[in-house]
Amino acid sequence: MVLPLDIAVPPTTIRPGVGPDGWQRWRFDDFKEGLKVDGLDPGGLWRRTFTTGVMTLNRERQGYVFPGQAGKNGTRGRYNPFSTVMRGGKSWLAITARKTPPDEKDATWGMPYQSGVIANWSKGNQTYGYFEATMILPDVKGMWPAFWLMNGDGPGGLPDVWPPEIDILEWPNGKDAGPTKVWVNAHWPDLTKPNKRTSAGGWLDIGTSVHEPVVYGCLWTPKHVSFYHNGKLSRSVPNPEASISVHGMHLPMHVVINLAMGDPWPGPVDESKLPCALLVTDVGQWRAPV
Repeated sequence: MVLPLDIAVPPTTIRPGVGPDGWQRWRFDDFKEGLKVDGLDPGGLWRRTFTTGVMTLNRERQGYVFPGQAGKNGTRGRYNPFSTVMRGGKSWLAITARKTPPDEKDATWGMPYQSGVIANWSKGNQTYGYFEATMILPDVKGMWPAFWLMNGDGPGGLPDVWPPEIDILEWPNGKDAGPTKVWVNAHWPDLTKPNKRTSAGGWLDIGTSVHEPVVYGCLWTPKHVSFYHNGKLSRSVPNPEASISVHGMHLPMHVVINLAMGDPWPGPVDESKLPCALLVTDVGQWRAPV
């Protein structure tokens, strides 16, 4: 039986790598050919910036860099945080964070650390769907790896509209995080609230170590936003009607995967364990059948 897009109750399991029953996997990357960048490499799916070109967010302490990235005073970055490694017979994209060398300070906008972000806003915007990635998180205090969806430029996208946002995984490794605890969340606009938005989510104990491979999934439909870990439903929240919350969680979004660092949420970085890497593979997007 094909899972309909407007299903009222999310399924309790979704097969990792297979997706919802009868749905089409239309974007996928196992990084066997490394990180292929849109506009540079044949078949490239990824950009190494956010849609706005901003290379740091919130009050984090890293600059997201790549070779040739423009910095201050006309400088160009040299550090490449992206590489591929083999583990368990699979190819993984490694996003490696390090302390910024003195001669790279301007290229990193003065930030004390260098790291990386990938986003498929040029190729991956969609409204509703199932999203999945397998990840291994670094066991280092102060790190903040994330796998999330945001609105932005690209096919069908809108610039600078926030929220909506779906945080399929956040792991701010500070006082609240644990080796089996992850943060999931959904944000949408709500004009009835003082800050004009509503959030629904929180910490989940997924019962397995985040430092081993975990399949993080999210089923986003007109009715609900549901989070899966190794194929099992962990939490589901209602998707509000657009009429209630402006556009709600009903705008095109794309995938973002990044390794943030430092204050305010995860706290200071344990520099004694740098460099360290976030590993990711099997990033997929599914769409319901037409």
